[in-house]
Amino acid sequence: MGGQGRRAEDALISRIELGAPGQWRPAGAGWRAADSFGDSVGRLAAHLDVVGPAGALGWAGPLLAAAAADSPASVIDLYLRCDEAPAPEALRAWRLALPHAPGYLDRVAVYASPPGPDGGPPDPDHGRVSPRIFLVLPWSAAAEPSDYAGAAELIWRFSPAVGEPLPLGAWRVAGGAGISLELCPDTPADERAALLAEARAWAAEQGRVIWA
Repeated sequence: MGGQGRRAEDALISRIELGAPGQWRPAGAGWRAADSFGDSVGRLAAHLDVVGPAGALGWAGPLLAAAAADSPASVIDLYLRCDEAPAPEALRAWRLALPHAPGYLDRVAVYASPPGPDGGPPDPDHGRVSPRIFLVLPWSAAAEPSDYAGAAELIWRFSPAVGEPLPLGAWRVAGGAGISLELCPDTPADERAALLAEARAWAAEQGRVIWA
């Protein structure tokens, strides 16, 4: 009936988790085989977050290709948790190998590109918006955001000890898309609130993002 909401199994999927090779699940659901992904066609949200280990790149390409083909106007954000940063060349090659048909968002993105020769239109006439790749790296990882231009953006994982101040100046110098702030479970509630407020104020000032 019109007054009823969607059934849980019919709800749009806005987040997918990648697990062991060939295993995926919508957030909050059970693990499924990768070849069952076709059952979700038509149920992907306009913005889809895909989260998993860096090793998933070896098998998740067909799944993401199916997602892009099902929802060409959607933006897919792929978050890869890494201990070490993969080579930027490998990420660029993997991304370019995914099937892609330029859409509206890709053509709009070209306006952020530098002009072409003699000040003419940029070449090519579109930019590839999706999928966007984010590498979630330890704060101590040796990686330079500029090396990943056109391949991925970097997110730094930072886990302060109880009572440890946030190194806001070092965060600014490190660059990247933002910080994944992972507070200790025994951080007191008042300290947790203060750290989150300080981190979010810094992010707003710097044009970064805080994941917490």
